[in-house]
Amino acid sequence: MLRKLWAFYKRDSQIAFSNRFQFFYSAGQAIFSLVSFFLIGKLVTQQSGMNPYLAPYQGDYFRFVLTGVAFSGFMTTALGSFSQMIQFERWHGTLEEILLTPTSLIAMALGKTFWNLTAQLGQVGLYLLAGVVLFRVDLSRANWPALIPTILLTTGTFLGIGMIFAGCSLLWREDGMMESLFGGASRFLAGIYFPVAILPQGLRVISNYLPLTYSLEAMRKSLLEGTSAQALGKELTVLSGFSLIFLPTGFLFFRWALRTARRQGTLALT
Repeated sequence: MLRKLWAFYKRDSQIAFSNRFQFFYSAGQAIFSLVSFFLIGKLVTQQSGMNPYLAPYQGDYFRFVLTGVAFSGFMTTALGSFSQMIQFERWHGTLEEILLTPTSLIAMALGKTFWNLTAQLGQVGLYLLAGVVLFRVDLSRANWPALIPTILLTTGTFLGIGMIFAGCSLLWREDGMMESLFGGASRFLAGIYFPVAILPQGLRVISNYLPLTYSLEAMRKSLLEGTSAQALGKELTVLSGFSLIFLPTGFLFFRWALRTARRQGTLALT
């Protein structure tokens, strides 16, 4: 199993590195986004002074949005890796052939997920490095070890949800629509671009049931305020609960969906 995971991890890394332009495109996109948010942050500060909604973040909109944009990628990566693998193999006409071998589809998807998470860690490092070097963001108080359990629990939670969506893709042949809708709603309601407190009451209630809300809160506290993992009890407890629910549920549902799709003949595009 470990050898197969490594083989798929190596394959996906080689595919990624074969397209060198992709790295420069991603870096340029990240810098462009940060410049945009930096200018928006200056405008907000000049127009209104200290915004009360940003008071927990020292009134610095750019620091707030930098951490949100950088770390929300763990949700996107874990949420979409299984579906991306299925779509890739379907479009290349190899999904059914692979399933005729002793290779597990879950092993393939996990290999892709591990590579995507590696790439995501690099992207987070790029965002934070650019924030510190180009925009003088102060991360001297950051508690880096406290980020580890938050990242692991966030990944586990959204990996489970992603397996549910991937199972639906196997059954109904939809290409990532469900995780796109869920991911978009999470990005809007969980506080990536603006504090959750600014939302209307009804939307704040919905936000309280989204895993990303607690992930971002924990990440911002540990990175911007130096909060320890022990002091992140509420956020980590909630994320642990989400992980315990969605990870086994997603795994079981994906296996059931795979068996059902093979029986119904819905694995291929046609």
